[in-house]
Amino acid sequence: MYRLAQRDAHLAGSVFAALEHHLAVLSALAGETPAEIYVDDPAHPQAGLLLPANRHRIYVAGVATPDFVTAVAAVLRQRYLPAGQAAQPSDAIVYYAPDRWGPALAEQLAGVQTWEAERRYYRLRLGPDAPSFPVPAGFTLRQIEAAVLDDHALLNCDELVAEVLSESPSVEEFLQHKLGYCAQQGQELAGWCLSEYNHAGRCEIGIETVAPYRRQGIGLATAAATLALAARQGIREVGWHCWGDNAASIGLATRLGFEEVARYRVLFCHFDAASANA
Repeated sequence: MYRLAQRDAHLAGSVFAALEHHLAVLSALAGETPAEIYVDDPAHPQAGLLLPANRHRIYVAGVATPDFVTAVAAVLRQRYLPAGQAAQPSDAIVYYAPDRWGPALAEQLAGVQTWEAERRYYRLRLGPDAPSFPVPAGFTLRQIEAAVLDDHALLNCDELVAEVLSESPSVEEFLQHKLGYCAQQGQELAGWCLSEYNHAGRCEIGIETVAPYRRQGIGLATAAATLALAARQGIREVGWHCWGDNAASIGLATRLGFEEVARYRVLFCHFDAASANA
């Protein structure tokens, strides 16, 4: 297994072509998102492993040869297994194509708790008429700017910042390249919608509504405002990933006009002390 220098990341483009609906992959290959990228052969790559800044995501693609699968499993064990008695368990999700990767990796990760689950990908083509939904009474929509992210007197501000950093290498990078809206009531943030991995006229969005405020239209309002802003900034295609059994997320995407494009399997991995000793 060989790690590609950032300047050579594009060489793995053909290997990861089957994962083109994951903007984390495309933005990493373009050098826009920090990532470690490994291939089986730098001259003629047939298999690849991509580890983006988000430590909970793993992408593998190409030909799942026994040697490369074994090498990927070794990297994952080294990266995620708890070290020391005080270390906490960690979870990671492996996104893969083709399907052969799932069972092949699960076999090599013997002792680690693994299970497959379905995810879905939805897409919205943005035009001049972005979806619009009213802001629920008593709430104010705010564009997510430095004034919001720096105001730690706001309840749930730390959670919003954590969400930003889960998909962006820094707050500054988010503010420079990405966008979003939040809903505020008094001194509390009730929910937000953030763009993720803005790349070549595309982005993905993530939505979170704080538990006491769910089912009040917060998600619709923040998402609609974010989509309208994205359209004004030249975004023409928006992606939405969710779990296959998340009826609320699927319903929200549908109401916003998203259409289902793909269903795919992922491998969920739980690394704990027991798996470290296996």
